[in-house]
Amino acid sequence: MSKKKRVVRLNNDYTNASIVKQQNHIKEKLPRRKYMGIISVIAVVLMSLSVVNLVKSYTELESKMKLEKKYTEEDKNLGASLDMKEKQVVKLQNDDYVAKYARVKYLYSKDDELVFTTPDLLTTNQGNEKK
Repeated sequence: MSKKKRVVRLNNDYTNASIVKQQNHIKEKLPRRKYMGIISVIAVVLMSLSVVNLVKSYTELESKMKLEKKYTEEDKNLGASLDMKEKQVVKLQNDDYVAKYARVKYLYSKDDELVFTTPDLLTTNQGNEKK
């Protein structure tokens, strides 16, 4: 058989005052907890806003880096194309080159000259012109 302990409260002024004091202490702690909860919720909201802003900034940075890489590559290609065009301009200033080019491309010939075209020659010159 187990013995059950029983606590009996005395009805006197001291015990009643201590019970009232404990209940008041609990009532005082409750608003503090409410305020702490509100403050913690506000802190979480502020932190989440800063994290969202950070992620947004990171994605913008990533897209701008991709655009920079794309345009840098495009700039290199345009620079190479510009160099090729400048070389072609220099060649076109030479009268002998222009005469040879006209013969090959447009089948012009000198008087009493026979021109025989070969497909390899035409495609090679046309391929150089397209670049």
